Amino acid sequence: MTDKKLSCAVVQDLLPLYVDGVCSDASKRLVEAHLAECADCRALCTALKESEAETLFQADTKTVLKAHAKRQSKLALAMGVLIAVFLTAIMGVMLYVTLRGWSDWQTTVTVGASLLLLAGLTAVPLLAKTKRTTKVIVFSTLALVAVIYCEEIFFSNDGWMEILQVITAVIFTISLFGFPFVVRQADLPMPLCNHKLFITLLWDSLWFVFMMLLLAFDEPAEIGFVMVATLSLVAVVWLIALTARYLPVHWLAKCGVAVVLVAIWLALGVQFGWAMFDGVKSPVLVGGVGVAIGAVLTLIGAIIGNRGKCKR
Repeated sequence: MTDKKLSCAVVQDLLPLYVDGVCSDASKRLVEAHLAECADCRALCTALKESEAETLFQADTKTVLKAHAKRQSKLALAMGVLIAVFLTAIMGVMLYVTLRGWSDWQTTVTVGASLLLLAGLTAVPLLAKTKRTTKVIVFSTLALVAVIYCEEIFFSNDGWMEILQVITAVIFTISLFGFPFVVRQADLPMPLCNHKLFITLLWDSLWFVFMMLLLAFDEPAEIGFVMVATLSLVAVVWLIALTARYLPVHWLAKCGVAVVLVAIWLALGVQFGWAMFDGVKSPVLVGGVGVAIGAVLTLIGAIIGNRGKCKR
């Protein structure tokens, strides 16, 4: 049987078995005899061996990475539990001190809220398996609101309006930077998946308007004035977002449109009093300079965009 010669087609059918080492000894000898004489089949055999080695390497890599991720997950879980136990022990000590009359409940509750904030920044990201950023932001925000509430209600003479003003300002500030991450990780219905920018804008706009409304309550006569300035600014932000999202022009042109919109809002602010510049009291000057800069940027962006279209 070893005197027989195999054709290239037969050898190429046997090569996968030969490379894997599962063919019979007789077939192995026939294949090796053919490979010694045929350069094409030899090259194919080499390619199959390299492909097999790459596949094995990738499988080993995935196994190693999976094992490493599993170890890291166990370590994070252990650290999270340890931190949680440590914070719970501190709270237990505070309760004991309070019950013995060495401290007051106001201090204990405030410390507890502070420990919750610390847990949100340390234990929560270690214990969470999915959507860590979202859980950290939400948990930490709630804990921070609890800390502010305890501090204001127990240790200051501020009224409910001042407390709401502070809490609203804190939530708006955190939302401004954190809510985009929350929306990005959220499991939204299919119709809303492509509108995360506008969901974020709507959330921030509502909190901003609510915050400004609460701040204006200190001066009831100025509520209308503050709301006009606030709503007009929100409108400008929405127009800029719509421009950035949908206007099919070069990014410089989009920046130019944004500058024009802001310039118009500032000019109106100078006219009606919600925007002030040292030594500049002319809304025409403020608006004119801004519109001119925006127009130049828009023109440059349009020229660059047209050149790019011509090259294509």
